[in-house]
Amino acid sequence: MPADAPEFIDEVAELDPAFGEPFDAVYEEVFSDGALSVKTKLLIMMALDAGRSQSDGVEIVAQQARDAGASEEEILETIEVAALVCGVQGLATGSSALSEDS
Repeated sequence: MPADAPEFIDEVAELDPAFGEPFDAVYEEVFSDGALSVKTKLLIMMALDAGRSQSDGVEIVAQQARDAGASEEEILETIEVAALVCGVQGLATGSSALSEDS
């Protein structure tokens, strides 16, 4: 099952289907199981958001990853990878993915 597309994609598709629907189709194709599982793709996306200081994206994608079966340990290790590649900012932003139970 693909992850839900961000709301802005749906909004654009509704206002301008010729422009927005291709984005929606690509999103659904990318976030379907393939050589990589949806869970793995979401963890990658979360790490990229952490590296780009997108804390809202980190939180949203972390929850989508949990819904796709990611454990808190997998989320933590993903944040650690982002910190290794992106430095302290990746760690600071990525920490928003941690549940209060971790």
